[in-house]
Amino acid sequence: MQAGKRGAFSWPEVAGAEEARLATGKHGGENPASGELPVDAGARPGMVSGMILVEAAESSLRVTIPTDEVPPERVSAFVDWLRLEALARRSRLTEEEAGQMAEAAKASWWAANKDRFIPPGEA
Repeated sequence: MQAGKRGAFSWPEVAGAEEARLATGKHGGENPASGELPVDAGARPGMVSGMILVEAAESSLRVTIPTDEVPPERVSAFVDWLRLEALARRSRLTEEEAGQMAEAAKASWWAANKDRFIPPGEA
């Protein structure tokens, strides 16, 4: 899909654009050419393209997504991504440690499953 078509975005891009919009304090009339999110003229304040409502409080955000606009599995995937992002931000794991863990997991999986791919006696 080309950028600009419905469904052609990734959730991180949407979240980043929404963070930028909220940081500027703009809740309507943004200029799409400037890279800010467009807001429908008839939409409530904070309503992005007549679909997603984002309300900012002191220490949280409330996102309202109409169930008839976004399939539940996409919302679930987005929430999973947010949870993973929050965990990653709190992690003190280094890239090197992560690489070592990945290699250990792959080696363990291969040891447990190689017989499924290479018949015994051929290895």
